[in-house]
Amino acid sequence: MVSKATRVIPKKRAKPGRPATGKQPLIAFRLPRQMIRDIDHWAAQNKTGSRSEAIRAVMERGMYGFIYNSRGVSVARVDGSAVFNNRGEQIYELRGTAIYRLSGEPTGQHLQIAGASRLSEEGDKLFEDIGS
Repeated sequence: MVSKATRVIPKKRAKPGRPATGKQPLIAFRLPRQMIRDIDHWAAQNKTGSRSEAIRAVMERGMYGFIYNSRGVSVARVDGSAVFNNRGEQIYELRGTAIYRLSGEPTGQHLQIAGASRLSEEGDKLFEDIGS
């Protein structure tokens, strides 16, 4: 009789280290302590789940110029000095942080630059009747 060769299948070894928690690339950077406190404060006010989510939200709002109402719903977008509703129609104009009607009349409202363009409840009224 001819003996059959036995094939040994090696076990897969676990990779050393902590398993990956996400699929996106990790970017690490240093921030001053006060900025970290400000981010944590913003995260608590806006009920984000983590510091990372808060940083992503603030960066997205700053980079893409979104304006959010007091409830956190996107109501408009800023491009240069023009303010557009969600249908892409220009509805207001910015002069610094002040919001003006297209007629040139001031609305009395300002964007909160440090608050990632989140409106006050009073500012919400500017976007209620325009189909944003």
